[in-house]
Amino acid sequence: MQRPAKLVKGSPETMAYMAHLRSLRKRRSAKTPKRAARKSSPKRKSSPKRKSSPKRAPKTPKRVARKGPSTCTKVTLKNASPSMVKKYTQRKSPSYPANKCPAGMKKKGSDGHMYYVSEPSKKGVKRWVKVARKAKTPKRKSSKRKSSPKRK
Repeated sequence: MQRPAKLVKGSPETMAYMAHLRSLRKRRSAKTPKRAARKSSPKRKSSPKRKSSPKRAPKTPKRVARKGPSTCTKVTLKNASPSMVKKYTQRKSPSYPANKCPAGMKKKGSDGHMYYVSEPSKKGVKRWVKVARKAKTPKRKSSKRKSSPKRK
């Protein structure tokens, strides 16, 4: 059977052509050997098909404070790649990854100032924050005057 010049949904010519294609497919599938008949490949147990549930957004795990030894370790050539060492040693803040240190931990930076680990942001990222130094108050000179000898 030849394909109609114009396929129109619901027309008798199109319906007859579609039925013809279906019959051809049935004949082809009857000629090809089924997978179960082949003995070359080992049989696998088929698992029952599950009904697909509506897709949900993946749950983000809550950050739990770790108990036990801290994972806050200094980055050195022994435990990191050279590029990581360069990243951590050439900055002013301490050469420790802040994400692996507990929040609130204080360390001395490579510039000599004190830094502490901030609370995690919305994305769960911690960072080193410089501890604000107290402003030095200038020393007051005492208002007492030295007593001078009285003149007569």
